Amino acid sequence: MREKNFSPSNFQSEIRSGLLSAEEVELGLQNKSLNEHYLYDPEISTQMLVVGRDIFKRSETIDRLIDKALNLSQFVNADEIILLERIRENVRRYDFGEKAVEKRPGTKIGGSQYLPVIPNISYRKNNFSELYSLYLELQRLIIKHFRYMDRNTAIHNVQYLFGAGKYKECIAYARGCIKFAPNDKILIWNYIANCLYKIGLKKSAYRKLYYIYKDRPYNGSLVSSRSVLENFVNDTKAVEVLLRTHSEDEFEQLKTVLQQERLQRECFLKKNRLLFEYFEKKKG
Repeated sequence: MREKNFSPSNFQSEIRSGLLSAEEVELGLQNKSLNEHYLYDPEISTQMLVVGRDIFKRSETIDRLIDKALNLSQFVNADEIILLERIRENVRRYDFGEKAVEKRPGTKIGGSQYLPVIPNISYRKNNFSELYSLYLELQRLIIKHFRYMDRNTAIHNVQYLFGAGKYKECIAYARGCIKFAPNDKILIWNYIANCLYKIGLKKSAYRKLYYIYKDRPYNGSLVSSRSVLENFVNDTKAVEVLLRTHSEDEFEQLKTVLQQERLQRECFLKKNRLLFEYFEKKKG
């Protein structure tokens, strides 16, 4: 779901929360090519990102980790083994191997070279959607059996539970995981405040907000908490709470950055929708 190399995706929250749709996955693939040999269309070549080698490296890592897990099969039940094998099958399905990743496009017939109409990896849309579903299934499994393995797992699980709308479960989990992520207490408390707000306990959410921000964490930067404050910026009472601890300028900066990121997400989808339409016309 990236627009450019070396820049973070603006869809991290949706991805971790299980909210990414199949349509968005398909649109995300419109500007992704397997390798440089596929950048032959001058109309759109500058908009394309080469991702094949990166995907292959990640697939190799996943494959090795599954091997390690299955070697400890005495600790893995049948459902977990099936899930891991389904993940392995999906990561191996396309372009698995250095030779496959470096392949050149096109077919030679007689003396002519015929290039594919669509030079992206949108042929993997169902594959990526399936992998995303398996990722969410694995996430549910981790929460069930490995609740507080480490800091990254704890934070990831909080984000997943919140995004999945399991607010009461998220509150209980978040309170229990603070000791596993002591340097991320502000982030975890923010998710608790969001959950309280979502289940209708708004007064408790406002009190929690004040408790979180009265000491001006992150050197007073509300922008640093933008992903967890997005639900509050249009709530008059919540804004009043934040303005008790931060200036108007700091709050306006938060709103500006949130608006910019929303526009970036919309712009990415719009650009990739135009690519999709361009390829459809070439097919037709």
